[in-house]
Amino acid sequence: YIGKGAFDNTAIYNNCTDKLLYIDNWLVGYKGDNLGDITIKEGTKNIANEIFASCTHLTGLEIANSISRIEDSAFGGCTALTYIDFGSGVAEIGSGAFYGCTSLKSITIPDNVTQINNETFYGCTSLAEIEFHKGITKIGSNAFENTAWYNNHADGELYLNNWLIGSKGEFTQESLNVEEGTIGIADGASFRNLTTVVLPQSLAYIGEYAFRSLHSSCIFISHATTPPAINNNSIPYIKEGVLIVSIDKGIIEAYDHYRSYFPEIIARCTIGDFEYAPRWEGYVSWEENTVAINKYLGNDSNVVIPESIEVNGEVFDVAAISNAAFIYNTTLTNINIPNSV
Repeated sequence: YIGKGAFDNTAIYNNCTDKLLYIDNWLVGYKGDNLGDITIKEGTKNIANEIFASCTHLTGLEIANSISRIEDSAFGGCTALTYIDFGSGVAEIGSGAFYGCTSLKSITIPDNVTQINNETFYGCTSLAEIEFHKGITKIGSNAFENTAWYNNHADGELYLNNWLIGSKGEFTQESLNVEEGTIGIADGASFRNLTTVVLPQSLAYIGEYAFRSLHSSCIFISHATTPPAINNNSIPYIKEGVLIVSIDKGIIEAYDHYRSYFPEIIARCTIGDFEYAPRWEGYVSWEENTVAINKYLGNDSNVVIPESIEVNGEVFDVAAISNAAFIYNTTLTNINIPNSV
């Protein structure tokens, strides 16, 4: 760590004839009040803390490929900054790194960046075009709030590329069905008071405080065969809620660490008009490889129950029909029950 102005008014600083002051592999300061466009030279590893913060005459920035992290608040308040070239080495953009850069209109975050932290581009009120790749593994709280992109967006759920950033306006829905193709839910998305959450097959990351103060009996339905990465603050403990996942044994075992948040994990899957569950209530007898029809979702008058189903390459015999499984199909007049039952 090197603080802002650590070498100001030294002979090193006073004798520097360039706009940018380097010591070893550190960029430690700048001189003059007309920076314009700058290119950070190759070999630079670090930038001293906040040396460009509130620099109102920095207009363009090219970052050296040798820099792996843009520090917190590094370029916050650079109100004349109009473009950024992130280079090919940056993996993480720190909290508030470009906070309040009001002249930025568009950014393209390259493939090498994997983490965008809290309020990174907050208050970039001209920023309307934001592009990043599918390799992002973290988007921090309010990273893009109060940008033109955010302010021009209608109230409701906010999706940016393949991430669910959160919501805008008053979110009064009781259920959230995350769009298929979404790979992450940002930190601080703060969805509250939900009774049902459906997570798509594509989801890989659930950020810190993505969900808060959920209904005590909230039901999570996850279609992801690989459990989304979470931390201790991603999902609050739900006293009476359940997590519903695929009946595949390997998937159930992969979700074991979710038991810290849900008192019960239930296996389910839907194929066609049938919802299937493990045969025995409260106990999964994998050795028998049998399932029950838990619920019929259609309204056909003539129904044929399959003898078996295949889930992720594993065959399960349909061996039972659960209580009230067809109660909502008032048009049923004929049913074919296989010998496997």
